[in-house]
Amino acid sequence: MSCASGAMRAGYTQCMELRQLRHFVAVAEAGNFSEAARRVFLSQPALTRSIKTLEEQLDTQLLERGPQGATLTASGALFLEHARMILNDCDRAQREMRMFNEGGAGHVSMGIAALFAGWIADEAVQRARVQMPNVELSVIEGYFEDLLGLLRVGQIDFALTNFAQPALDDEFVVEPILQLQARMIAASHHPLASRAQLTPQDLAAADWVTINKAHSLDILMQFFGNFELPAPRALQTNSLALLKAVVANGSHLTLVSHAVMHRELQRGQVKILEVDVPEVTREAGLIYLRDRARTSAVERMLQIVREAGADDPRGGRDARSA
Repeated sequence: MSCASGAMRAGYTQCMELRQLRHFVAVAEAGNFSEAARRVFLSQPALTRSIKTLEEQLDTQLLERGPQGATLTASGALFLEHARMILNDCDRAQREMRMFNEGGAGHVSMGIAALFAGWIADEAVQRARVQMPNVELSVIEGYFEDLLGLLRVGQIDFALTNFAQPALDDEFVVEPILQLQARMIAASHHPLASRAQLTPQDLAAADWVTINKAHSLDILMQFFGNFELPAPRALQTNSLALLKAVVANGSHLTLVSHAVMHRELQRGQVKILEVDVPEVTREAGLIYLRDRARTSAVERMLQIVREAGADDPRGGRDARSA
């Protein structure tokens, strides 16, 4: 049944249009009609009519209007995900056709966790440059939770990332390719770095820094849970650069993969502190949507990433599980 015939049977006279979806997403993101109208180059009354027509077509209220602006209803929050997916798919289709007309071979958008920027992902990018020279490649860095959101709305084709717990919804394909071990890292001149033996009390009294994401906080809690201690209050940041800086300057300890501070470890700025406690490990690898069609370029890039992970030149347990 066509969109048009379905709309007629439902009593509507027209189908949704892409511009309406863009208008709706603009209001949802701006939080008010005046700013959204500016973003989409419409008058505010015209934008209001567009949203009203969309709500009539969907037979639901998408936005609550009030003196403080516009907020999403439950229906609006659900529809926002669909609208973003549709718009991203359309943008991708236009990009693919533009590249085809220009002699290209497609586009691949890859999401990566920050720790893979200088490990596996950089090697995969170099291999893609040689093996797929006519494919346009974009790489977006983010944390696990952010990458899942980008996957859901179609902004990236797949993600190379650590896997948080618990297990993901069945909508995702999770393909492990390596294991990451959380290592306790401190500056080489940190007071605890010269200790022959570390006690749980030493660690609990130290200053800690962690990424302010659920998976990182969970690792800290699990680590101290091995000592039957609560996790200490930690400096939380979304900046991996800041985390590395405060560890390297000697003020804080952290629990991260060896790969996160690989260069600092090589330069001797920081060191791994050993402690007799069960390892905190997480799997890492590829995540992509089960039901989303993948182009041949995407499939080839997935294989390149798999091969780059398998051929990691560092080898050995510490490199794979770092």
